[in-house]
Amino acid sequence: MQEPEQHVVNHAESAAGAAVAGLIVPGMGSDHCAGIVKTSLARLEGVGEVQTNLATHRVEIRYDAARLRPEDLRAAVERAGYDVTAVQEHAGGRSTAADVDAEEDYLALAWRRFVIAAVPTTLIMVLMAVHMFTVPVPGYLLIIALLAFPVVFLYGGFATHRSAWRSLTNRTANMDVLISMGSLPPYLIGLVGFVYPMTSFIEMASTIMTFHMLGRYLETRAKGRASQAIRRLITLGAKTAMVERGGVVHTATLH
Repeated sequence: MQEPEQHVVNHAESAAGAAVAGLIVPGMGSDHCAGIVKTSLARLEGVGEVQTNLATHRVEIRYDAARLRPEDLRAAVERAGYDVTAVQEHAGGRSTAADVDAEEDYLALAWRRFVIAAVPTTLIMVLMAVHMFTVPVPGYLLIIALLAFPVVFLYGGFATHRSAWRSLTNRTANMDVLISMGSLPPYLIGLVGFVYPMTSFIEMASTIMTFHMLGRYLETRAKGRASQAIRRLITLGAKTAMVERGGVVHTATLH
């Protein structure tokens, strides 16, 4: 079985005996995301080696404890637009119960965000079909603007725009930047319809954000299953070995 892909950044300034910290970054789901995380951490003075594991969403950092704290590492990743659900000092490279809990919490959060976005968006799609193909719906623009507002601007939408803003101010660009660019302009342009007759694009904004929430949930669930499978494979390692010495078979415990 192929080992999970890892990305490593080394810096010549790495100090001997540097401290090690581990971060859980559930939103780090691609090589591009891992590159942004590494670049953001590499900008900190005192960071030595950075390892990212996409399968387990873990980031291992060797750093100079005299110049940095684990919270400084966390802040650097969050400035890049990614949430950090757990920070572990003296990380040993293996997933722990805290990692599992963090993944489950993030999966539950992704599901709630999707449901909160999907319900209003489904109503918008039904109203749009009736308005376009059956009979005009009185107050249609106001209704869909109110329904789409929490999808685009609250909860999952707010988290997406906040991540996009952090990413841009960090001079990087993650997927949330693209989603914000695809959802904010259609909604705001659609409001022009209140003063000037034009085609509404608010439905598009709500749909884009909802599909983004769905994609984030499916990605988180798939990554969670992959990391769980990897953990199970690790635990399947042999615990004992049979050793024959002088014709006598001994059982040795493996550590």
